[in-house]
Amino acid sequence: MARSQNGRRWRWALANALFIAVLAYASYFAWLATSRHDALLTHTADLGQIDLAIWNTAHGRFVQEVKGEVISTRLTDHFEPAFLPISLIFCLWDDPRALLTLQAVVLALGALPVFAFVMRHPLRVLRSRPALPGGGQSPTIVWAVAAWAGLAYLLAPQGQAANLADFHAAPLAAFPLALLLVLGQRRRLWPALVVAAACLAIKEEIALLVLAAGLYFVFVGHWRPGWIIALVAAAWFAISMLVVIPHYSQAYYGLDRSPYLARYEESGNTLVPAIWQRLPALLSDRARWSYLLGLLVAFAGMPLLAPEIALVAAPLLVANLVSNYSAMYSGEFHYTAPFLTILACAAGVGAGRWLRLFRRQQGVIQAVAALPLLILPLGYQVLRGYTPVGSQFAYYRAAAGAHQRLLGRFAEQIPSQAPLSTTPALQPHFSHRQLIYTFPAIGQAQYILLDAAGTTDMHPADFHNAYLKALESGFGVVDAADGFVLLRRGQPPQPLPDTFYSFARATQPPQHPLSIQFGASLRLVGYDWLDDAKWQQTRLRLYWQALGPLDDRLVPYVLFTDQFGRRLADSRDLPLIEPLWYPPSMWRPGETIMTTTVAGTFGPSFEAYVAVGSADQLDQPAARLQPISAGTGAQVMPNLGLVRLPPMRRVLGLAMSPLAPGAPPLPKLARLPEPAVFGASLRLVGSQVSLVGHNSSIETNLFWQRLSPLPDSLALSLRLLDDQGKQVAQWDGPPHGGLYPPSVWHLDEIVADQHRLPIPVDLKPGAYRLMLVAYDRATLVPLPLADGGTQFSLGIVALPREERR
Repeated sequence: MARSQNGRRWRWALANALFIAVLAYASYFAWLATSRHDALLTHTADLGQIDLAIWNTAHGRFVQEVKGEVISTRLTDHFEPAFLPISLIFCLWDDPRALLTLQAVVLALGALPVFAFVMRHPLRVLRSRPALPGGGQSPTIVWAVAAWAGLAYLLAPQGQAANLADFHAAPLAAFPLALLLVLGQRRRLWPALVVAAACLAIKEEIALLVLAAGLYFVFVGHWRPGWIIALVAAAWFAISMLVVIPHYSQAYYGLDRSPYLARYEESGNTLVPAIWQRLPALLSDRARWSYLLGLLVAFAGMPLLAPEIALVAAPLLVANLVSNYSAMYSGEFHYTAPFLTILACAAGVGAGRWLRLFRRQQGVIQAVAALPLLILPLGYQVLRGYTPVGSQFAYYRAAAGAHQRLLGRFAEQIPSQAPLSTTPALQPHFSHRQLIYTFPAIGQAQYILLDAAGTTDMHPADFHNAYLKALESGFGVVDAADGFVLLRRGQPPQPLPDTFYSFARATQPPQHPLSIQFGASLRLVGYDWLDDAKWQQTRLRLYWQALGPLDDRLVPYVLFTDQFGRRLADSRDLPLIEPLWYPPSMWRPGETIMTTTVAGTFGPSFEAYVAVGSADQLDQPAARLQPISAGTGAQVMPNLGLVRLPPMRRVLGLAMSPLAPGAPPLPKLARLPEPAVFGASLRLVGSQVSLVGHNSSIETNLFWQRLSPLPDSLALSLRLLDDQGKQVAQWDGPPHGGLYPPSVWHLDEIVADQHRLPIPVDLKPGAYRLMLVAYDRATLVPLPLADGGTQFSLGIVALPREERR
């Protein structure tokens, strides 16, 4: 009797734990998603455009949206009849945040049918005859496994990510799909048909999962009405993809099929031939295998022990894996969420089968067998999860600052139903109106609201030019502050007020202070690295002070290079944003101005150089202003007119790869057994030689240390010798691309250097020796080696018989 009561207490505790977890999940992710919305971190794609379609549906315009300047329909892309009942939520809360909250709640509720499915499923590996719930397992163990499956689903990062990828219809299928499995399991035909219809209405691809579920009911559950569900789902998918979407897509895109099929087609091949052609590449792609492995780790590998259930998720899982759109197999967006409850059901059944294998073992062995069920989901949550214990939390946590809170001031000045054009990050905040355009599209807009300091999805120069064009077309400034500017059609022209430029004025000191003067009128006082450690996108913010009047022809310039001094980008590719709006001629002495580059991807290690000069002469060192340093923190090269900031490298991690100061360490394979010393002042500590470019060039990585002062006139020579010692190819040039002269190298610094020696196209295959010479290009005198020679051998290069290009 006491044992039975203890069992009931445990079962009650497990059920309560799951219900509390569901409530916590819904509350937490609703808060996190809406907080990001308040911080202007949602976007036209997809919260804004979907919210617009649902709001228009609520007002009798079924899924109407705006594409560019054209009033269109969402049916050009997707078939989502569920937006009709979803639109009723705006009767309770007329705000886009209602959709974010709904998404979090529905995803959380998915854990309940997972629990119910596992509770009722026979946990035998083979079902030879009808079994009681649990297949003979202890009732408490069955409850524990069912609760574990629900909790593992809630912990899976792939599902949590959907809450923070704006709003999409597909994740709403997670709950009804699991409920469909429960109803099919219990052979409840009419409720199953109703739920299946709800799934089909969510989005066109969900029909594939409903079809797979129907086949599962037929072939595994031996429930013949499953054919009805499967056939209805197949017909729905065919009508959606072959009739509805092509009809509307043809009118807008000129396509006779879904535009999203392009994610599987390439090089002119249609769907199946394209996938078949890419199959070897797909099978060798580590990112796709990592995605699959992540799904298994999230559920401790247990879906593999219930393959008949896991296969229900196969249609969309395979669609994600074979797509040429990497977001679909990243596990970072919403694409996995629809079938995650199916994998959770499979994991619960698989976990029951796993524990059943150890049912006759001692308690210690049973406990050890259960450990992976706890360690793997929890560990994966820590590594990749979005809760406060997960590595992604710090990245996704957001709060509205002073700039974001200013939005309310401008929103009050825009009539609620006035046609509006705005930037992508602001669009979801104004999408409850019939006509809203994403700038630079204007259409019938009566107002334009821009945020020069926020996300624009445009090149900064193009964005500024589009603003000027709007002014020329009859819009005038109504209000402006801190980068926000509100325009109204027909408003009398007036200049931007001084408060608009506050977004370019520093309110706090730089993270890395400097004191470097360029000429007589401009000082660089510091810099910040603004890094996105998740997507490895980096911006550089420079802090300036005007010492006197400035000419607009004088512009700050930034050059990004890799660790070898090879150009990656400069501020002509990734322009400084603030000077487009607040040019140097407006800078006032005493104020500190920020200039921020557009984000760029610079690889595992990179360097940045800063200069000031005339916009049309930035490539000419003599035309740049000479920098003069009054402190430390950067290396000044007056002869080149450059300031070299300390190099940066990326520390690679599973979820985040933050920046760290310093160059990457010398590769072990590159280290020379005995360093070569040239002229007692230059030491070669490592080298790597390889053939590149279809064997058309020899790439040489050199790693140097300065032992004593070196002249800036130092030059290097690579010479290729045949077996007779005859020179057949030569390259000469300065180290580090000439950007980082030897005179400013630190004594303890390893300087990476890379050069390519072109191979003559008529050179015969064979073994050649690559020699290195260091010399002073002012006198052409080589630096001697310790043995008295002047040429150091970098090794033998074997030129193969393959054709060179």
